Amino acid sequence: MKKILFIIIFAICLSYSTHFALAIPGIDSAIVPCSGIDDCNFNALVTLAQNIITFLLYISTAIAAACFFFAGYLYVTAGGNSSQLTRAHHIFKNVVIGLIIALSAWLIVNTILKALLPVTANYSLLNGV
Repeated sequence: MKKILFIIIFAICLSYSTHFALAIPGIDSAIVPCSGIDDCNFNALVTLAQNIITFLLYISTAIAAACFFFAGYLYVTAGGNSSQLTRAHHIFKNVVIGLIIALSAWLIVNTILKALLPVTANYSLLNGV
């Protein structure tokens, strides 16, 4: 019963993720910035990479929040069950490690973009945030 409830809640959250993706402030209108072959150049490629990374960072943060919620639920409802407490601690630890990896990857890519692009270009992976 718990698995079915979890799958239903996960499916509902997943179905609403497209609505949240359209409201991300770092992405202006579309993930792909050019409308045809004539528009596409190196700047459009960098903007595309920037939009994808920003989108994935926001989605990973939302997934991490859901995992923290689930681990907290396990922790609160453990009732002295040591295996459930251990499972909640593992989930907490893995989510923190995942967030550190995601933010480190963002930092590395942002540093590389700033190093490779000219100083006049203003490419920050979290524009407006």
